[in-house]
Amino acid sequence: MGKYLKIIAAVLVVSIFIGLITHISKLQATVKALMEQNEQLQNENSALTIDLELARQEAQLGGQTPTKPMQPKFAYLTFDDGPSANTEQILNILQEYGVKATFFVIGSETEYGKHLYRRIVEEGHAIGLHSYNHVYADIYKSEEAFMDSMYKLRELIEETTGVRPDILRFPGGSNTSYAKHYGGPDLAASLVARIHREGMQYFDWNVSSLDATKPVVETNVIVEATLRGAQGRNQAIVLLHDAPAKRTTVEALPAIIEGLLAQGYTFEVLKRDTPPVHFRLP
Repeated sequence: MGKYLKIIAAVLVVSIFIGLITHISKLQATVKALMEQNEQLQNENSALTIDLELARQEAQLGGQTPTKPMQPKFAYLTFDDGPSANTEQILNILQEYGVKATFFVIGSETEYGKHLYRRIVEEGHAIGLHSYNHVYADIYKSEEAFMDSMYKLRELIEETTGVRPDILRFPGGSNTSYAKHYGGPDLAASLVARIHREGMQYFDWNVSSLDATKPVVETNVIVEATLRGAQGRNQAIVLLHDAPAKRTTVEALPAIIEGLLAQGYTFEVLKRDTPPVHFRLP
């Protein structure tokens, strides 16, 4: 009898042990999923913080005088704040149309984020730096803080894709008021000089899709703003976003591509030697 009790006890111990292992595995999977969801929400919140800043810059864009049209005309579709699930859909649309674009990305250590970095590069698009975490208070507190954020992101992208980015976009644009607010009146100018000393180039934009002027912008507004802003230009550097919240940007993309083609544009990617668009520094 005692022998059977020992066997039963041993079986129970093994069953409990297996149950604990299974439970721990499920907990680990849940924690991983929650961490990835949290990162996605953080990215979305970071994207939303620039809404007011971009709205402020629309007045400056509206005052720019387009250059006289000539052939060829080049359009540069640029997407800020990815990678996210929207990036995947955008890549699918670009592939369908045979169009290349430029992605100014932020940091993502998830396997899905790294997959998207690789896909951007493997499909012939340009990948540029947009800071590691897109938190203005951290990025713009000093020159070193800004550059450290860019270096951290550059290292991640190079390790993941084998490509070392040499182009970047300032979070909020090079004339963002946050640089002055957090780092003082001379920070923007010192950052521009530092970027150029290190052999990199930065790009602002001369066509805004208006897709970040509020959390969700109507699809037709994004299309109309982009096509109207591109009219009469030789070079159109278009600001778009692929953050998690920007689903209407995905919806607008086919009409944007078709509309720019109808205006006579050829699509290109931004490179370090592309003639840049730079805002007037504050």
